[in-house]
Amino acid sequence: MPKFLSSNPAPSSVEKAEVASAQESGEVPGLSEAEFRGIYERHAAEILRYAIRCVGRREIAEEIASEAFLKMHLNRDRIFASRAAAWLTAAVKNQATDYWRRQQVERRHAALAEPDAAAEPEPEQDWRALLGDPALKPEHRVCLALHYVHGMSRGEISARTGLSDNQVKNALQYGLKLLRRSLGPKEGGP
Repeated sequence: MPKFLSSNPAPSSVEKAEVASAQESGEVPGLSEAEFRGIYERHAAEILRYAIRCVGRREIAEEIASEAFLKMHLNRDRIFASRAAAWLTAAVKNQATDYWRRQQVERRHAALAEPDAAAEPEPEQDWRALLGDPALKPEHRVCLALHYVHGMSRGEISARTGLSDNQVKNALQYGLKLLRRSLGPKEGGP
């Protein structure tokens, strides 16, 4: 959330004084249709720019600015004409704050929905760890990696390494035997 949206103070004593001053000067809350149109024409571009600064995305900012003007129109009987720009700015700020809160909630939900990569390593990562076993000779390591990690057949491994098909077969079998031996028996298993 942008820094300037993080605080949401109650109306300050200055703002309260301005409203009181407007009431004392005889200004009555309420905007006519013509006053509303004039406010829209004077402040629409400014309010949109402010909304863009708040959320950083024009399409979202346009929705927020439109909604602020709609709320003003629906509540125009309670708004002072002299405070209209401030009212719109506050409405945009509140809606932008709501937008960022929704974004945070959506990110949290997305993070919870994704499987934890650290909890369940990929099979390829498992093989990489196993292939680092010092009990394996380089020829076993290469044959096992090409077969189990890269999915190559014995014939493809033979062509790639220059080993005979029989040598590849033996390297795979003996390499697996060495890995089983180095891992030891599993608990509760045979």
